[in-house]
Amino acid sequence: MPSCEPVGVSNRRHEGKYEGKSARGVKIESVSRKEVYKIHLYVLNNIVEVIPYILQNINEISDHKCF
Repeated sequence: MPSCEPVGVSNRRHEGKYEGKSARGVKIESVSRKEVYKIHLYVLNNIVEVIPYILQNINEISDHKCF
């Protein structure tokens, strides 16, 4: 019965047609590792949950300064 199809299971309309192809209008751009680090640092510096860690780091750095 290999030619029989299961009852109640619909076939996907685009199955096999668009595999591996991107959608229309989608533009993929690559960014350098340096840009990713800059963006990551920007995000970390602008998240409220990170502020206590930043303040702790500033305090530790100021405690270890040699005068």
